[in-house]
Amino acid sequence: MSASPATVLPPDRPAVLRQREFATEAMIRQIDEKLTRLGTARRDRAAALNRIRCELARALIAGPAAPESHEQRH
Repeated sequence: MSASPATVLPPDRPAVLRQREFATEAMIRQIDEKLTRLGTARRDRAAALNRIRCELARALIAGPAAPESHEQRH
């Protein structure tokens, strides 16, 4: 029994498919790496924002450290 023409792949077809597979795997790795970097950057920015908010809250609680205007001396 012989294979039908629809199921027979040209000789170079498996090689082309293998190249596409490798290229797709590499693309997926690059996307995963970029998502990891973006996630890290997002966490860093969120932490910085939190530090700024804490510093602002401490400054508001402490109140002014110096007179509001230098013209009060005159």
